[in-house]
Amino acid sequence: MQLSALALALMLPALPMQADNLFDTLASRLSGASTSLDAASESVKGQQAAVRAEVAPEDPEIEMEYLWPHDRGEKNRWSLGVSQKLPDFRRRAAAGRVVAALDSAGSAQRQALSADNLWEARKKLIEYIGVYKEHIILHEIHQNFDSLSTAYERAWKRGESTLLDLNKIRIEHAQAYSADFEVDGRMEALEQEIIALSRGAISADELRQLTEYPYFHITPTASSFPKGHLVDPSEECAHPEDEAESALNVDQETLDKAIKQSPQYLSMLAARRAAQAQVELAGKSRFPSLSLGYVHAFEDGHHFNGISAGLTLPVWSRSAEKSSAVADLLALEAENSTAFAELTASVKSDLLKASALKQRLDMFGPAIVCADNLRLLRMALKGGEITLLNYLQEISYFSQATLEYNSVNLEYALTMASLLRYFPSLK
Repeated sequence: MQLSALALALMLPALPMQADNLFDTLASRLSGASTSLDAASESVKGQQAAVRAEVAPEDPEIEMEYLWPHDRGEKNRWSLGVSQKLPDFRRRAAAGRVVAALDSAGSAQRQALSADNLWEARKKLIEYIGVYKEHIILHEIHQNFDSLSTAYERAWKRGESTLLDLNKIRIEHAQAYSADFEVDGRMEALEQEIIALSRGAISADELRQLTEYPYFHITPTASSFPKGHLVDPSEECAHPEDEAESALNVDQETLDKAIKQSPQYLSMLAARRAAQAQVELAGKSRFPSLSLGYVHAFEDGHHFNGISAGLTLPVWSRSAEKSSAVADLLALEAENSTAFAELTASVKSDLLKASALKQRLDMFGPAIVCADNLRLLRMALKGGEITLLNYLQEISYFSQATLEYNSVNLEYALTMASLLRYFPSLK
């Protein structure tokens, strides 16, 4: 697989340019409002309690026997006993290891869930910024046609413009107003959704301060990766030739090593260790268990005290429990193998996608962001260099190009945020 230095840099753990900026603060609040971590913790506690219950001492058993004689003259006989099955210390030790493994698995799972929750929060906020950017673009177009409409109304009244020209402006004005109104509705809906998901931890005023896409600075931490530099995506006017990039060969082993440090993969390993501990616990069921008790009996007018002992013979169930645990382990290993392959494919796809999107941004920037195309078109129209029809066609062209640029910028930010699930931000 061929990847540029930039694409390889994207693979490395990423760090927001300012760790305490508003975007990070709101993302932390939004992800913290999720109940998935609490649910995962309670689920682990339930599993641990179930394991402890399996090896907990059984309740004492009281047994009573009363016999009536068949012949007269014989006295009734009765006995009373209390017995207790002794705990299996081998199973108790194995159960302790299962509980510890479940605790580790739960901790790893919470780390992976935290990364996923933060990704979902960042995704929502980035989508909000994307809609805001679209709102700014469409609002500017709307305002442009507002002024044009007023100007052409006056010109038509003075006989300096035709009714056809005025109607063209009116149609474009109505379309611009409709598009502006529609994006305002989407932004309001997304704003309310984020506030609801945060359970009141985020206010509308705070959201409206998010006007720029986040910049994730790539910081290499592993000596096995060459160092790379990522240009701030807000520097739209940077020329692609300013970035010296060299082709690099990234072998599968190097990529696997990076992915195996991710919270998702570590969670898989911890779950597998917990399943192996369950197999070990199930294997202890083949040993017999012993019970001891006290017995008091009354026979032939005499009282007797004694002890009782019992021994279970695990003949029928000695392999069933372990077979079940082994099957669960094999199923989990198969799932982990599939999940790792999917994880690798996802990371590869995001790396290549981010690199391609960044190149498009560098190429788009000078023509879209660094040039005030609307102003240039207005000047050309006023100067008589282009007709009204040409002006409207050019406005449509540049508007679509600007919206496409915003769409690429949005996709780039989302792709970078997606990679941070597997390579968490350094603090």
